[in-house]
Amino acid sequence: MNVKIRIGGDAILNPEDIRVCTIKHNVNQTAPTGILAFADRQDLVAQLKIMVGTRIQIFPLDSKAAAESDDWIAEMYVAEIQIKDASIHTFSGLVVCVLEHPLVFFQKVGDKAWEDSKTSNKIIKEVLDDNKTYTKLKIIKDKKLDDGEEIQHPIFQDGMLGIDFIEQRIIPFSTLQDMPPMFYIDYHHIVHFTQLRKLWTEKPQMTIGSMQAFEAQAKGGFRESFKTNEKLILRKVSFGMSPNRSLVNCFNVGFQALDNSTGATASGKTNMYIKVDDSGALPFDKLSAAEFDDGLTSQLQLKNKSFNDIVCEVLGTQRAVFNAIYCKASLLDFYPKLDLGQTVYLISDREGQESDGGGGGGVEKPHWFDGQWYVYGLNMEVVAENSEGQGNLVSTAILARPCIPGDVLSNSTIKDNNYLQAQ
Repeated sequence: MNVKIRIGGDAILNPEDIRVCTIKHNVNQTAPTGILAFADRQDLVAQLKIMVGTRIQIFPLDSKAAAESDDWIAEMYVAEIQIKDASIHTFSGLVVCVLEHPLVFFQKVGDKAWEDSKTSNKIIKEVLDDNKTYTKLKIIKDKKLDDGEEIQHPIFQDGMLGIDFIEQRIIPFSTLQDMPPMFYIDYHHIVHFTQLRKLWTEKPQMTIGSMQAFEAQAKGGFRESFKTNEKLILRKVSFGMSPNRSLVNCFNVGFQALDNSTGATASGKTNMYIKVDDSGALPFDKLSAAEFDDGLTSQLQLKNKSFNDIVCEVLGTQRAVFNAIYCKASLLDFYPKLDLGQTVYLISDREGQESDGGGGGGVEKPHWFDGQWYVYGLNMEVVAENSEGQGNLVSTAILARPCIPGDVLSNSTIKDNNYLQAQ
């Protein structure tokens, strides 16, 4: 087993007792959430060594991973606890803990007002800085907050918890370069306030693929352009498109708006897809899409708000297509350098030649899944190796693309992109 789980200050969970240990996170949520389940053969509940507020720490044991992880150590707190299937004699059983990240667990109520000259990133910084517990417990290592636009009216925290206030009063009514913002803390304790197009411009520093794909890459060919120093080995992989009908719902978003300060009204429709370049396309049949041209695929009713807030809410619908094309990449091991928001390359080990249509041998073409993705979500989990549940800590990356990038359209297994819906 390559992981150690510490309960509270000193209790180390027996590896053979672990049944479930999963930490999940993505760029559309502020902080990770987790589940820990174990057979309580150490009598931790009877001794009240685990309760609401108990700190849970997850350490990689592999020497290389531990050295690379630096301050990665996953630290969560018990927010809810259940004892399931308890013995009627000993009252011990399966302990199931709902875990919260300390950024959420230790949020505090605030009462404060900000004038309309403040920018959203500065408000976020002040809310985080006002919570001295974050500094005391070293919950936040750094803050990377992009400059946001100025708010157009006074805003009040009025007795709300800090993170709740940011999530409900700031993020929905903010934009970054005409994009909905992402607000999250990564696994290395850095708070981010950024947007997708900026993330996409970062050059990938890691490549994900099978052992065979890396062997093929070493021989040259199209995979050469996807080479990096960090190789992350795939255990299994699955793909999907348009989760929750997002590509359809975002095709023609209608809105009816009322500005409560002036009484002015507005209505219209807009396409809410995200461009990462000017030549991309969507995995959406153009002929089917044309049937929606004179109608709406979803509608927003926005009342009693300023037009600035209304614009932000309309743009916020783009969050649904942050992962319009997605890939669940289950990795062979735990990779502490991998984190949310990073860009990575994904490579296949496809064999054979694609015909050039001229009777020649043609050239090998990458699958349109090959190439650049960004890390939309990242899960850490203990994968069971036997009936006792003992296993290893592994990383599972949820990779995403908001569209098919233009460079993929021009050089991939897609033979005719004329039938694809442009953005």
